[in-house]
Parts: sequence; C-alpha cells; structure tokens
Amino acid sequence: MENRYDKENLLPLLEHPRHAVGRKVTREDNGVGRDFSHGMQERFGENPPARERMTIHFLGVAGDSFGEGLARGITFVADAVGRGGCARMQGGRAVILTFPGEDFAREITGGCAYAHDPLGKLLGREDVLGLRISPDSQEEKELKGLLREHAVITDSSRARELLEKWGQFRGEFVKITPRNGEGMS
Repeated sequence: MENRYDKENLLPLLEHPRHAVGRKVTREDNGVGRDFSHGMQERFGENPPARERMTIHFLGVAGDSFGEGLARGITFVADAVGRGGCARMQGGRAVILTFPGEDFAREITGGCAYAHDPLGKLLGREDVLGLRISPDSQEEKELKGLLREHAVITDSSRARELLEKWGQFRGEFVKITPRNGEGMS
C-alpha cells in the first residue's frame, strides 16, 4: 500500500532539511514515517550528521502504525497515536503527549519512545524496558524543550496544558527502550 502522507508531506523535507517542522496528521495517516525513515537511511546511513537530524511535530491523532520503523536522526512528536504507535522502531525518538495504549512501541529494536502514562501501564512490560523520567534530569529538560517547541510549531492545546501544569505531569512520562539497551537516538 502506497504511503501518500510520507511522499507528499515528509519525503520532500529530505531535499531541504530543517531542524523542526510541523504537520497535521489524522488516523488515516497510518504508516507515517516508514518511507521517510527509509529515505533518511538511504541518504545518510545509520548515523546522519547533526545538521541532518530533524524533529517533526504532528498535530492531531495519528494512526496505529505511526512511527513504525523510525530511523536514527529523526524525532517525532505527536499529540496522540493509535494503540500500535511506534512499533518496531529501529532508532530515533518519539514523544507522545497522551497515553497511547498498552501496545505502544511493541518490538522496538532501537531508539526510544516517551509517552504520557499517568497510570504506569507501560511500566513492567516484559518485551521492553519502561522507566519513569527522573525529575530534574537532562531527559526531563529535553522532553520539556520538545513540548515547548511542539506548542509553538503546532499550537497544540495538549502541549500547552502539559507545560502549564508541568509540576503535576512531570512524573507521569515513561521512556520505552529495547530490553537490549539500544535506546540511543
């Protein structure tokens, strides 16, 4: 099945990469990132230079296969994704601002995925390593920075809410990495 979203909205970014861009997404945009990740790997290999790394902010609710196979050098930030979001990630980084569902990041082999998980349902899974983000850590600072950027680029009400009540929400984010420890983006 052709992935029109990547072809029309993301693959052109490879010609003129910018640090951060915003795009709208819907549930029909199911395989967002698969073709784009493949294009990044073809063009830059496994370790793209720092100037070629990019963050793409998505406003809306993405489909179940959002971020599948996400490659190194790419950060996706989305308000919400379907239950199977970020499955089989190979690298890169994803930040999801709402609880994505218990199938989130299944079979992740590289990279890391962050999700708002107030009830801790992603913790303790046997297939991945799930950890709470430590307060005042470098990870928390990076996460908060991505939320600020997301709020500015997409005008996301969800990002603004999280930032306004950061003291309440800061301990509710979970980082998911592969059990083998390859959680670098």
